[in-house]
Amino acid sequence: MNAAIAFIELAEDEEQVSLDIIDSFGKKIASVYQGSLQAGNHTLDLNSTVLAPGIYILSLKSQHSNQNKVFIKQ
Repeated sequence: MNAAIAFIELAEDEEQVSLDIIDSFGKKIASVYQGSLQAGNHTLDLNSTVLAPGIYILSLKSQHSNQNKVFIKQ
């Protein structure tokens, strides 16, 4: 699988968010999105073709929360 999708749900009216890919050593590999999003559900396409096989963390930081999701690139 060469592509992945990130699902984001925001409760506040509008928030500044950053979505980053972190490797298993804690190093930021890529910045997927940085900017403002309105409240609601959002999907973002991730280009995982540039990633080597391994375990990664998708890190979402906003003004009101931080969320991390683990994913595996095969």
